[in-house]
Amino acid sequence: MFVAHSMGGLVARYYVECMEGWKLTRSLVTFGTPFRGSGNALGFLANGFVWKSGPFSLFDGTEALRSFDSVYQLLPIYPFVNDGSKLVRPAEIDIPNLDRERASAALGFHDEMTKAYELNRELDAYRSAGTKIRAVVGVDQPTAQSATITADMVETSTMYEGEEISGDGTVPRVSAFPIGYQESGVTYISATHSALQSVANALEHLRGVLTATQIDFDKFRADPIGPGSISLDLPDAFDGTAPAAFRLRTSANVQAVSGLVERLDGTPRQWRPTLMRVGPNEYAGELALPAGLYRFSASPTNFRPASDIFLVAGAYANS
Repeated sequence: MFVAHSMGGLVARYYVECMEGWKLTRSLVTFGTPFRGSGNALGFLANGFVWKSGPFSLFDGTEALRSFDSVYQLLPIYPFVNDGSKLVRPAEIDIPNLDRERASAALGFHDEMTKAYELNRELDAYRSAGTKIRAVVGVDQPTAQSATITADMVETSTMYEGEEISGDGTVPRVSAFPIGYQESGVTYISATHSALQSVANALEHLRGVLTATQIDFDKFRADPIGPGSISLDLPDAFDGTAPAAFRLRTSANVQAVSGLVERLDGTPRQWRPTLMRVGPNEYAGELALPAGLYRFSASPTNFRPASDIFLVAGAYANS
């Protein structure tokens, strides 16, 4: 297993996909890895990299930074720079202080990984036992999403085609998981790039990944006559000026079903709504509640519990 932060995830993925590392690596957990690049790299290459305190320059790393091919490999690999009429990839346009040949070579580095992944997933062994990438992605932080060329420099923007997508402040959320992987497998954390790998909920996610191999999940398959399931039909939000109807269904017959409503904001409080049987394994009721955020849950004996969170807007007159 690899656990990698930022560009370390690119190094690990190159090993996994292009050097047959998938045969030896169970999981790759990445924290803020710019699989599709970062606008910050473009800004540093084009505009320079200087640490300042007021009018004083404390450190100028521009020359060193521009000498690293690895920094070019952090350039966005998707349309990012406005050429005057549309967005294009940095390697497809002349940009001040940017070596276009090196930018094209860096794009090839990413293309090599993508092509290797496409070939690998055709293999039965890769699909059954290949490396699982588990990306932890930072959100809610202002992050460069696009850029324009002005005079002799590059100006980045947190907007992409009129939309603010956010990220971890360095890596856009759309960049932090690889091409070919589904966003549904991503874990989102509200944190900055430098702190992403150290916040508590990110570490809990990592602990869960690390301990997963200690569990034999085949032991926990549902028995045909084991616990039943419950499905809820409850609005995500409703106007509290009138009662809201809801229903639930059980996968097998049960003598009675009870529900519990808990308020999640303000003063803690609980309600037990009345449930009426309206059909085979089907129950209905109404919720008349003050404005607020709530959780509804139901858990008959020998059934897997089910719950949902909903919002009440306004206030019910008789609450």
